[in-house]
Amino acid sequence: MRLEALLITHAEPELLSLKDCLLAVQCALAHELLFKLWKSHSKLGHSNSQNPWRRLCELYATLLVVMVQHWIFLTGLWHIPERSLVKGEQMIKEQAARLAACINNIEALTQLLREFRERFQIGWRQLAEGRYEFS
Repeated sequence: MRLEALLITHAEPELLSLKDCLLAVQCALAHELLFKLWKSHSKLGHSNSQNPWRRLCELYATLLVVMVQHWIFLTGLWHIPERSLVKGEQMIKEQAARLAACINNIEALTQLLREFRERFQIGWRQLAEGRYEFS
């Protein structure tokens, strides 16, 4: 597959190398995909209410959830090359009640995050070997 792109910038060549420019584009694309995931799977910005204050509260609550979820991704999933944020999100949603239950207990929260990391590693290793299918 061949990919062609035209990058236009006002930056001087001494300030922005081609490598830096391509890195900026890669980061922008990753950022766009992350927000697309949040909007589609977490229903960010979706509300059935007509009350503007309720809509704002729902938006803030959803943003808080996706920030916590992303933090879990960064601590337990990000280093796995075969990672799938969608499948990771599914696993975190399945364990949301456990996560909420240990929010005031740092030891239980730490243990649950370790368990998440282990499940991420085991699940993706088995998936890569063709022995496991995420539901």
